[in-house]
Amino acid sequence: MEISYFIWIGLIGSLLTVSDCYLSATAKDKFVPENHKHWNNLEHRTCGFSLKNRIIGGRSVRLGKYPWLVRLGKLRSASAHSLRNPAANMVFPCGGAILNRLFILTAGHCFLDPKSLPTTVRAGEFDTSKEIDCHQEFCAPPVQDIRIKEYYTPRYFKPNSMENDIALVLLSKPIEFSEVVAPICMPTFSLSKSNLTGKSVEVAGWGLTNIYTRKTPTVLHSVTLKVVENTWCKMYKEKHSSFPFNIICAGNESGKDSCSGDSGGPLMLPVNEHGTIRYYVVGVVSYGPEACGETNSPGIYTYLAQFEQWILNLINTN
Repeated sequence: MEISYFIWIGLIGSLLTVSDCYLSATAKDKFVPENHKHWNNLEHRTCGFSLKNRIIGGRSVRLGKYPWLVRLGKLRSASAHSLRNPAANMVFPCGGAILNRLFILTAGHCFLDPKSLPTTVRAGEFDTSKEIDCHQEFCAPPVQDIRIKEYYTPRYFKPNSMENDIALVLLSKPIEFSEVVAPICMPTFSLSKSNLTGKSVEVAGWGLTNIYTRKTPTVLHSVTLKVVENTWCKMYKEKHSSFPFNIICAGNESGKDSCSGDSGGPLMLPVNEHGTIRYYVVGVVSYGPEACGETNSPGIYTYLAQFEQWILNLINTN
């Protein structure tokens, strides 16, 4: 399997100015994603299933549990040595989720620094300390490093307040799907207009597991949280005075949270469909309290249902 490394990139983020549907609090109640002309560009038949078909305070997960998770990487430095061996000099400040073979969902704040933009998406990672991941007799294919061709953020993305903190990444070539690399599902109309408060959701990544030691795991970790609408969440929504309806809050239990390195990763809702668990992306990790996982303050997630039309407008395979 070919691994592509992007040594230099000159990205100019594209701003979509058509159909800013996320500006309305009722957008998700009016838009039927199944009727969008690009809906069938998503992988509805195979999306959202773990290999087994079925972070702060988190636990390590089994190989293939979240095959849609990717990492957004960039070179640590531009030294001669790093250019000869770019894979060894990669850092991965953000996560993301596979929507189809060409498009990745992540956070807008991952592209804030024009001098140090992510250049590569890595798919198929599980244990960062190993070249090949194996479980019992099964071994996964090598990771795929694919160059970022372009990225998109909403016209009203506000970096200072993190309002409308979402981005869509277009890859330079298609991802190769396998048992450990597959897309997550986008919400259907019935799911996007449902009330998520009190629902159990999951986040996963390779972010900090201890805020004080700055420890990060080598193996993918996950944590289960509750979607909440409490005093803390209302306070955060007041900060998002223009677009309070475009965020949701999850996690109000001390010791459980998403943290640094999980930015841009998906907030995942497991749904039981005819006895089989299928995962839908309902949010994007945006930000949280400074001492993440140390208070009862929830994490803040960009509410995907409000941006589904914006995303589908962009997901054109032509």
